[in-house]
Amino acid sequence: TLGVIAETLSGVRDVVDMGAPPAGPFDTVIGPARRFAMAEASFARIREIKGALGGTVNDIVLTAVAGGLHDLLEHRGERTKGRTLRVMVPVSVRSKAEQGDVGNRVAPAFVDVPVGPMRARTRLHRVRRTTAQLKESTMALSADSIIGLGAYAPPALHAMAARMASRGRWFNLVVSNVPAPQVPLYLAGAPLVANYPAMPLGERSGLSVACTSLAGTLAFGLTADWDSVPDVEVLARGIETAIDELEKAAAAAPRRA
Repeated sequence: TLGVIAETLSGVRDVVDMGAPPAGPFDTVIGPARRFAMAEASFARIREIKGALGGTVNDIVLTAVAGGLHDLLEHRGERTKGRTLRVMVPVSVRSKAEQGDVGNRVAPAFVDVPVGPMRARTRLHRVRRTTAQLKESTMALSADSIIGLGAYAPPALHAMAARMASRGRWFNLVVSNVPAPQVPLYLAGAPLVANYPAMPLGERSGLSVACTSLAGTLAFGLTADWDSVPDVEVLARGIETAIDELEKAAAAAPRRA
């Protein structure tokens, strides 16, 4: 329909207006070898942060990753003040009329996250402001048209995000957050206590971050190119430190009504 065409064209403009992503430390032709690191936090802590400071779980995940990126860049001696990196995140583009349909309709969207030195609450506020603007735009719908995504059946959302990562140079890294079933799961009779997802890399992006909430644990899996990100453990510890700082900010915040 004409309305859909107009909405898609508007979204195309939103994507194009972002321009090229800022120069990032993971912009490289990747090699065959990989590094993997893990980070985690109690999901109860994430809910407490969300309740005290506002935003969504995704906002908190992006803020934690941005804080970890700040620590990594500082560790490397790179400039961070006023700096942002562009993250590709998969978002749902299912309309209300499609609620209840089988499968997931997901498209990539792009968020510039602040990686400079700042308080945890300030970083979260900036991320929330950016994601709120994203929700009001039609960027995800246009990305769905540009990159040619269609309907995807669960549970392959992380793999789907990885496929999107290889389709263009619009971003510096991928962050994919997929909730797992919040019921006890078992493998050969043993309870599963966490799931650290490993997500493939794009052809020119040396880092992907995926996280899954399972059995009360929000677990991050960081997949990195061996040569360009030898210090991926610094990022993992930085994500955990950023969550600690958010928790301190939440404890000091006035209780929300």
